[in-house]
Amino acid sequence: MKAILFFLYALSFTLLTVAHADEEKDFAQAYSQYTQALEKGDAKAALQYAKKTYDLGMLVLEPDSESLLAVTDNYAALLLKKGDNKGALKLYKAVLADNERAYGRYAKSLVPILESIYKIEAKFSPKSAEDVKVRYFKLLYRHNPGEIAKSMDEGVLPPADNVSDVAADITVTTGLSVKTYEGDHWSILYTGNNDEGAKIFDQQLEISYRSIREFLISANLAVKPLDTKLVAILFQDEAEYMDYLKKKDYLIRGKGSYSERAGLLIMHDNLSKRSDWNFFKQTNFITKEALQQVAVAANVFSTTKTYYPLWLYDGLAYSFEFNDIKQPFGPHTQNISSTNWSRAQDLIDNGGWLSIQDLVRLDNLEEKEKSNKEVLYIMGTYLVRFLYEQRGDELIDYLLLLPKQNKNAQKSMYREKAFRKAFGDPEDLDKDWRRFLKNEGIELKL
Repeated sequence: MKAILFFLYALSFTLLTVAHADEEKDFAQAYSQYTQALEKGDAKAALQYAKKTYDLGMLVLEPDSESLLAVTDNYAALLLKKGDNKGALKLYKAVLADNERAYGRYAKSLVPILESIYKIEAKFSPKSAEDVKVRYFKLLYRHNPGEIAKSMDEGVLPPADNVSDVAADITVTTGLSVKTYEGDHWSILYTGNNDEGAKIFDQQLEISYRSIREFLISANLAVKPLDTKLVAILFQDEAEYMDYLKKKDYLIRGKGSYSERAGLLIMHDNLSKRSDWNFFKQTNFITKEALQQVAVAANVFSTTKTYYPLWLYDGLAYSFEFNDIKQPFGPHTQNISSTNWSRAQDLIDNGGWLSIQDLVRLDNLEEKEKSNKEVLYIMGTYLVRFLYEQRGDELIDYLLLLPKQNKNAQKSMYREKAFRKAFGDPEDLDKDWRRFLKNEGIELKL
């Protein structure tokens, strides 16, 4: 019986292969006939063969194939010439649907298709065209953030209004003299004679800013450039840094931190050895703090009494940890620290991995428990990447929703309610979530 079933399977596979080969042959022949008809100026024959090429192309070409888009363009152009706008539009919408089924609603291959749909609809259905236009530009920004960022380059920004006030406050608070180093996007106030440290700090901030800015554009979170520079403080050593934070009653962290209350990035020079490795490590850390400062300045994070779930707040920050300092990094890239992968797999193997529902239900008190720190950091990193990749519009909705929550928003049930409002039932995400993690090289246990 097994032998018979294997024979039938092999036979059906062979027949399918032969049929596909015949369709490819017919496709090539139809395309040749189309080009010949065009050369002869035979519009009727060209339209006939363009249709045949398109129909066969839908069978033999990949949905994101440039060749499929080309034969669609050829056929649509002839239909438009005939005045058949609806017919041309129908072609592009069929290719669009095929792409979405195969690659999802944020695929790069959708960009030129949406552009074609927009151009046609703009002529006879302006209202529908506006919706397509918005989607087209969102995807254009998503897949070309570097180019968009360059076209919107702010150049060297004017210093922030409060630079001199902050410098004076540092001196009053600590008794230290302060100098200023002006970079492109930050005014750096530094203590002592640490000119070299300030210069290196600025280089690290600019590397960070490039990727942060590209992510915000890619996610359609902030397109408008900054108006003025941000302010960062670089103390010469840890003792000065700790003394200042204690006296100002700011949140104390060992390496450095962003104070939302003060709107300042506060660091101490942690590069005891001016090596490439130390520069790499410190930039990885600085980016996480700079992200929060830039996100607040760009109105992505609210400065009201919004308490963002730590899986989101820290997950977004840690998703900027990178392997290659010379390439853009962040949730919109594959340049993610390999350490995150190994820690994720360890968490799974040790039984610490949570369901999405259990993760988003953690309240503000549970977040402070030491046993949950690793879960929030690792799962948050990958959940942010997953939501950006597959639920990008919903992620924006979620970020806009959180500042509108009432004082109970930190409680478990309200956190889940907010998540459900933006993304739906967490359990419905499970299939896509597992597939995403598998693509990242992480295997969840059943």
